[in-house]
Amino acid sequence: MQTCKALVTDLTSVEESKLELTEENLSRLQRFQIRTVLSLGPPELRQLYENGVYRLTFRHPFLMHFAQSLTSIHDRYLSPIPGRRTIEEIHYWTKGVALFNRKLSAPLHPADRDAIWAAATMLGVITFASIEVPTPRKAGHSLPP
Repeated sequence: MQTCKALVTDLTSVEESKLELTEENLSRLQRFQIRTVLSLGPPELRQLYENGVYRLTFRHPFLMHFAQSLTSIHDRYLSPIPGRRTIEEIHYWTKGVALFNRKLSAPLHPADRDAIWAAATMLGVITFASIEVPTPRKAGHSLPP
């Protein structure tokens, strides 16, 4: 796995928070921008993710981790034989949650608002995508057949 020069740096964080991206990370981020965002809602929301949120991922490591996790989940769902959650999805999700928790535990800056909103919405999507049932009906096991 080759590392490239792209860095994600949170300049508003009290503690230094950097993430060096690999070629694989950049490829996944490109899929996030051109494919995964198309599945996140109406056209207005897609444009927001495609442009604004994409740029924010380079300034907020927690958001970059959530974008990596969400795209990994989307990759799995689009594969010919989707399976259970992968180590990769879980790694980026847990790292993103830890960084997001750290961000929310410190004083927030106005420059953080959009990234926090985007992270919260992505975390919601990741949570719903993590429910491992074969059909939506099976998720509501208390519902009558």
